[in-house]
Amino acid sequence: MVASSSSDSRTPRLVFVVEDNPELQLYLSQILKRCDYSVLCFSSAEEVIEHFTNSPNIQPLAVLIDFHLAGKMNGHELVRHLRDQSKTSGLALILLTAQTDKSSIVDGLKNGADDYITKPFETEVLVARLEACLRRVQSHPTPAKALREKISGGGIEIDPVSHEVRCGGRAVALTAFEFQLLGALMSHPNEVLSREDILIRIVGAKHLVTERTIDVHIRALRSKLGQHSRTIETIRGFGYKFNSDSTDA
Repeated sequence: MVASSSSDSRTPRLVFVVEDNPELQLYLSQILKRCDYSVLCFSSAEEVIEHFTNSPNIQPLAVLIDFHLAGKMNGHELVRHLRDQSKTSGLALILLTAQTDKSSIVDGLKNGADDYITKPFETEVLVARLEACLRRVQSHPTPAKALREKISGGGIEIDPVSHEVRCGGRAVALTAFEFQLLGALMSHPNEVLSREDILIRIVGAKHLVTERTIDVHIRALRSKLGQHSRTIETIRGFGYKFNSDSTDA
């Protein structure tokens, strides 16, 4: 592990970089430091897990994770592990990879990543996507966070207090973005929402996430909902609708 700057639990702009290439570690660290972030760099998933075990009070705002890592775990596996732990489940997790195929992107989002940035990338784009992700996860009020009571429909129940989703009584693990996306749709049952409208409801009017991102997250969300995925109806050329009257197969 390489520390780019010292930090403690009160450090407001700490980012972890998980990358086994020393040159890329240095490059990403320099980019983030120029934007006033503090940085800790790790070469493997095991190092990150060890850090959270030994120094649980040093929490980053976000973790940038390369797919290929030293050690036995890859980036997708690390994302899944961090999402499964209560102390790290709410972190902004961004995958960095040279893999551009749709299946890899969908797998990364399904495993819990909030965003997926492919290499090579422009410096400005990386910083913009990071900051947009942080706003979405930590700063912007969302429909799901604004709810005070459970919402149910189409065999799905979403609980904003416990941050749990159940389909036909079965617990379903969603990423922060997927939870917000489902909350936005279920908050407006049987109402058609455009992709732009969904983005505004989740990340605010000044968003840097593309509308295409909604489609990718919808696919990942549907795969987790299983037979209940039919509740999310595609309105071709416009957006999506949550069909609260949909019944199980």
